[in-house]
Amino acid sequence: GHRWLTALAREGLGGVLADDMGLGKTLQILSAVQSLHDASGSDAHPGGPVLVVAPTSVLGTWAHEARRFTPDLHIVVVPATAKRRGAELEDLVRGADVVVTSYTIVRLEPETWASIAWSGLVLDEAQAVKNPRTVLHRALEGIRSDWSVAVTGTPVENSVGDLWSILRLVTPGLLPGWKVFTTTFRKPIESASDPQALEHLHRLTAPFVLRRAKEQVAPDLPA
Repeated sequence: GHRWLTALAREGLGGVLADDMGLGKTLQILSAVQSLHDASGSDAHPGGPVLVVAPTSVLGTWAHEARRFTPDLHIVVVPATAKRRGAELEDLVRGADVVVTSYTIVRLEPETWASIAWSGLVLDEAQAVKNPRTVLHRALEGIRSDWSVAVTGTPVENSVGDLWSILRLVTPGLLPGWKVFTTTFRKPIESASDPQALEHLHRLTAPFVLRRAKEQVAPDLPA
């Protein structure tokens, strides 16, 4: 997972880390950010910090995991909007390696978050962005970053369209627009009328989606 993530980032690409729950997706992301940080120099932020957008309930988890596993990284948690935080976002994130905020805050302040250049974008629990017609999805589309990764154990919850919505944010241009995607992939796959449509979608997305089940990874994990 670490090798895959860093390879994508170094090429300026995006992807979906879709491992099963409990396989350390947060740790894989942090280890990749640490590696990229070390490669660029400890005081260098050529592309700005990495932005992690997550549900409000896990902001503390990101801070805890970063302190535990990557203590060299300077992490800043932004849990409130401008009115409550009392400081400009640009000042808060200056010098940070990782900035963590919530989907709610990005949705409420799209221009503020889009105004900053980020070296990377991480969308945690990315099933939250499965609806492309929401204000949140449009806000995330406006964020500029050199690379981006969506993190979710359920990239397809209700429809193949969920995957399209997530990939539109992290690998823009990989899949066709919604109408063509629906005709070419979604309807044939969901109706099971064209097995080749599923194979075609697999070929297109395979380099950009990493999914492992617990059974595959268990032999490599400590007791």
